Amino acid sequence: MPPEINSASSSNNSCVVVRDSNSKMDLKLNTGFHHAEKKMCAKMATLHIDIAGSPNSPCPFVRAMNRNSRSSRKDSSIPPTLAVTITLPQELSTRLDNTNVILVDCRSFMAFNKKHISGALNVNCTNPCFRRRLEKGKTSVGDLITSEEGKAVFRSRSDKEVIVYDEDSEEIGNLPANHPTSLVLKSLKKEGTRASLLKGGLKEFEFYYEGLCDSALRKPVINDGEEPPSPTPDSCRCPAIPDVPATQLLPHLYVGSQQDAENLDLLRELDIDYVLNATVTLPCYHEHTGIRYKRIAVKDNGKENLRCHFEEAFEFIEEARLNGKKVLLHCHAGISRSSTLAIAYIMKTRNWNMMKAYHFVKDKRSIIGPNVNFLGQLTSYEKTLRSQNLSSCSRQAQRSRTSSPAAPRFGFPVVNPET
Repeated sequence: MPPEINSASSSNNSCVVVRDSNSKMDLKLNTGFHHAEKKMCAKMATLHIDIAGSPNSPCPFVRAMNRNSRSSRKDSSIPPTLAVTITLPQELSTRLDNTNVILVDCRSFMAFNKKHISGALNVNCTNPCFRRRLEKGKTSVGDLITSEEGKAVFRSRSDKEVIVYDEDSEEIGNLPANHPTSLVLKSLKKEGTRASLLKGGLKEFEFYYEGLCDSALRKPVINDGEEPPSPTPDSCRCPAIPDVPATQLLPHLYVGSQQDAENLDLLRELDIDYVLNATVTLPCYHEHTGIRYKRIAVKDNGKENLRCHFEEAFEFIEEARLNGKKVLLHCHAGISRSSTLAIAYIMKTRNWNMMKAYHFVKDKRSIIGPNVNFLGQLTSYEKTLRSQNLSSCSRQAQRSRTSSPAAPRFGFPVVNPET
């Protein structure tokens, strides 16, 4: 049925009443348009022209009726905007030591490691796959916490309040429905958790309270990433190497510093016969003693490509393992370069993703902090390993079921790190 258009007038203004016979809805329009335009609309209705099917019609009455018709077809089941309490930076600054508050960082793993509010837990929700699973209720916020210790803290939250933040969001209404912060808050609400949003995110909080923020990454050195220069009378003293001894990550793998590499007695005590030197300038101190050395000459900066050396480093480590020997990876402080090589090696040999390998090394050697450049290379390497794994699975599926078992992935055996 075509819509019925009736015109009427009053002493003050003119109006047109549009009745849609399908939706049974009347739309009364107060207008200042000429009577001839209303007459034209009425004539269109008389000629049985379906003006509701003309969304771009020049007639203002038709466009208004179309808007009304579209709104009547909207799904009335769409939930209202999520109501979320806002926490101000000033308020959070006084509650960081409160054991009844859990702070959740919704940014990427790399952004979190670069800087975060003290005590925050990182939720890996920037990954599209994890976002979809969270949106569909197939996983929970606790499952996406990036550290095992953090997961334990989050799961024991009971009636604690959770304060969520990202980079700079002011309020939930400004975010897309599939934004990580929106999804985390909605999921927490569904779980019955008291949750609020930190106004302005890390950016605003850091502006006022930079001292309450932590960085898991070492501050860059000033001489293009290589070892600090020797102090001069006119310069301040260089920061000392952290007093952390060589750390055993695997039965055959240690990560340490320049001090560890210099100490022959320590190397003998730890039964280390292979040393990988990941610096440009530090010497291979004890070559004359029979210790086998390998140098990977890289600087610790935002330009160096360490990933291109991964395979040669892995071959050196595997040579030591297959000979029943132990190897020390070292750079200047055992923080960035050597830890990056160790993380990559564990990713490959243990078939672990970057975050799991990172936290495994971090739990054993708390001072590690690959620079942002190296973290990006580890992330890229993870994608390469995943692609190789998929290709390997595809090839194995094409092999005969009666063929001999396939070789271990990447040619290295997968061994429990604790054995």
